Amino acid sequence: MTTEVSEDRVRWIEYKGQRILKVDFSGLSKDEGIPLLYREAEMMQHVSGKVKTLVDVRNGKAGSEYMKHARKLGKEVFFAKTEKQAMIGVGPAQMVLLRAYNFFTGAGRYQEIFNTEAEALEWLVSS
Repeated sequence: MTTEVSEDRVRWIEYKGQRILKVDFSGLSKDEGIPLLYREAEMMQHVSGKVKTLVDVRNGKAGSEYMKHARKLGKEVFFAKTEKQAMIGVGPAQMVLLRAYNFFTGAGRYQEIFNTEAEALEWLVSS
């Protein structure tokens, strides 16, 4: 899938000397996040070893097409390439979708949910 994604939505950041892939789904509705999933996967595949990710889903909504692509990439790329994943902004409706995603992909093994970006970043850089 060809993707045109704003660079500020999927980008590398540095925190306490560690490189983290930040993916910003905040405010996106239904299936608008699909291109971000593919950009995230592409960036992860260009790195040797595993990646730490910070995923922001505040005020975002996922549609059925988004979830289909998320499950596919979760199995094909994200599970193998993710060391740790910190998520912020997960609300009750998103939690239902996240549990389903984790069931299908196994992502719950490396994933934690946080209230703030600061907490998430601290966890990502902890050993």
